[in-house]
Amino acid sequence: MVVFLFLFGGLIAWNEVVGSNFAGSCLVRADAGIRMAIFGQVFGGLFAFVLILMVNYIYKEKIFN
Repeated sequence: MVVFLFLFGGLIAWNEVVGSNFAGSCLVRADAGIRMAIFGQVFGGLFAFVLILMVNYIYKEKIFN
């Protein structure tokens, strides 16, 4: 998942400017990939946690009987 998020972030920022770096440089693509990987792991984990918590609450009677 981290590799996918890194590549996806690099692909999204293909021709974007980040800071003083010009568009299309490898530094910009790597920066965007690292940011996407970090934010994707954090917010994806929070979303998955809430989703799993809701499913466990719904099926608590079937799971613990």
